[in-house]
Amino acid sequence: MAVGQAALLSTGIALALGTLASFAVHRFTFFGREAVSFLLILPLALPGIITGMALNSFFAFGGLTFSLATIVVGHATFCIVVVYNNVLARLRRTQGSLVEASMDLGADGLTTFRLVTLPLISTALVGGALLAFALSFDEVIVRCAPRPRGAHRVTGAGMRPRGFRRCAASTTGTIDRDHTRPG
Repeated sequence: MAVGQAALLSTGIALALGTLASFAVHRFTFFGREAVSFLLILPLALPGIITGMALNSFFAFGGLTFSLATIVVGHATFCIVVVYNNVLARLRRTQGSLVEASMDLGADGLTTFRLVTLPLISTALVGGALLAFALSFDEVIVRCAPRPRGAHRVTGAGMRPRGFRRCAASTTGTIDRDHTRPG
């Protein structure tokens, strides 16, 4: 039950923060805009073990006890990236003239957002939320690093079919063999 709660909470947080960040980066020009974009995408570029170790160090340094909240923070750090990328890509493809036309016709900002912008980005929001939720179940390293001592480790391996480890090992061996084969 805690894994499902963590996934739902982290998806909600990622949806809110990722959407707000994508609107800020898309609509406004400010000093450090590229740095903010880089920092938002960084958890996706880094291996999961690095993110898990960094979060573990951060929580230990802050004296935080590991709980459901720390797991939610860990999940949300990499789920924000997915929502941010989806919404930002959709915002870049939408025409600014639609928002301008709505404002010219007398709609205020909230009405324009509700009737024009939200329908345009709704599929990106749904897609980002679904991907974030799925990633939340798959990211084992970030889930296991910031967990309470003595807590039962819940990994995605229990949800995978029998023989998954053997299949993954044979696939890795095949990829490794293909890369070492001379030209």
